[in-house]
Amino acid sequence: MYFDLIIYFLILFAVVLIGILRYKSLTSPFKVLVAVVFVILLSELCARLLAYLIKNSNPTYHILCILQYIGFSIIYSNLLSGQKLKRLILFSSIPFIILSFLNTLFFQRFLTFPSNLIMLSYIIFVVFALKLFLQMLDAPKELAIFKQSVFWFNCAILVYSIIMPVCFGVLNYLIKHQLSTDILANFIEYFTFLYYSTLGYAILIDTKAVGYSS
Repeated sequence: MYFDLIIYFLILFAVVLIGILRYKSLTSPFKVLVAVVFVILLSELCARLLAYLIKNSNPTYHILCILQYIGFSIIYSNLLSGQKLKRLILFSSIPFIILSFLNTLFFQRFLTFPSNLIMLSYIIFVVFALKLFLQMLDAPKELAIFKQSVFWFNCAILVYSIIMPVCFGVLNYLIKHQLSTDILANFIEYFTFLYYSTLGYAILIDTKAVGYSS
C-alpha cells in the first residue's frame, strides 16, 4: 500500500516537474494543465495529512473538485472553438461551484466524500471531450494524431471520466454486498497511474509550434 502511494506521488511530481521544465514552450491550455496537476498533488498531500490528523481526508476533495473543474473548464474553453461555447464552458464554473456548496451544506457534508459532484464533473468532462474530438475530426491537423498533445490529453480525460464512475458504482455494490474489492481497487489504482502518466506524456510532447489552437 505504501509502495503504491509512493509511486502515485512520484508520478504526480514527475508530471509537475516536466511541466515546470517545459513551461515556456507549452501552449496556454497545457500551462493550465500543469497548474491543475500541481493543485492535485498538493491536495493529495493535504488529504494524507488530514487522514493522519483527523482520520478523514474527505474535506480536501470538496475543495479539489471545485478547483479541478475550474481548471479543466479553462483548458477546454481554450481548446474548443466558438466564442459562445467558450463563454458557456467558462461560466459553467459558476453553477458548478454553487451546486458544490449546496451539496456540502445539505447532502454530503464536509467529512463525507463528495461523490455527487465528482460524478457530475465526470459527465460534463465526457461532453467536453467528445465535443473536442468532433472538432478535431472536422479540422484535422497535418501532424500525425499520435504526436498531438491534445489527442493524448483528451483521450485521458474521456476514458478516465467514463471508466471511473463505472468502477465506483461496482465498488459500492461490492462493499454493500460484502464482497472482495481487492481486484477492483487495484485496477482503479493502476488505472489512475496510467491516467496521470498520459497527462504527463501530453505535457511532454506539447509545444507552441504544433499546439492545437482555435
